[in-house]
Amino acid sequence: MNLTIQQIMPKDVALMEALLATFGEAFDEVETFSGNRPSVDYLRNLLKRDYFIAIAALKAGEVVGGLAAYELKKFEQERSEIYIYDLAVAAAHRREGIATALIQKLKEVAAVRGAYVIFVQADLGDDPAIELYTKLGIREDVLHFDIAVAKEKFNGYTYRYSMEGWGLIQFQVDLRKAPDTSCRSAANTEKRANKWFANYPELRAPELWNWKAVEKHMRHLIRELKKHAQQDAPEDELMNSIVNPHLNIGSQLRKNSSDLQ
Repeated sequence: MNLTIQQIMPKDVALMEALLATFGEAFDEVETFSGNRPSVDYLRNLLKRDYFIAIAALKAGEVVGGLAAYELKKFEQERSEIYIYDLAVAAAHRREGIATALIQKLKEVAAVRGAYVIFVQADLGDDPAIELYTKLGIREDVLHFDIAVAKEKFNGYTYRYSMEGWGLIQFQVDLRKAPDTSCRSAANTEKRANKWFANYPELRAPELWNWKAVEKHMRHLIRELKKHAQQDAPEDELMNSIVNPHLNIGSQLRKNSSDLQ
């Protein structure tokens, strides 16, 4: 495999622009990464900042993958940690070890900077990413919240919550205090999705989702959670009876919906 992994420097703005295009295609969010692309000067200045790290994977001069990360200076000690904000590999080049090579390069950059850890998030249901990061690091189960800054953009509401698709169901299990188990599930309603659609058109029209299927799966999930709580079943039974059937709930809802293309 003729693969080159390199950090993108301020003089490499063209590579950064190519990486944005790769992100857009890999995430199926072309409009997000290309619709209002930063200027050349903006990207060059960003690449000059010591807190921003961009790494590209190239084959024959073509960007086939990459990552964007931020170095966070800590306050409790004189040290820093690095957060991988985005990592993607073009569909035609996956399962070739490129993502692992990108992270390995980031580890080298982190070592030079004296960072003590690299951390990254993965969405529930993104099995390839979860499998990769499980091999490379230690998993922590946490909740993630987006807090809006400009209220006027969100029609007066002070927060928003989405899971990369209006009809996706989120399910989380916290086993850190075993044998005590903490569970959480969440899903949008059709009414809520329609209210927020104008602000997030990139998530596509809410009517494309089979909302009856969303409600059905959500009710089933809640029943299983209540059953587990009443029976005080072992954690491994909870994982088998609930997590596995619902891990890819987004794709199931799509396949079960005749309206969603």
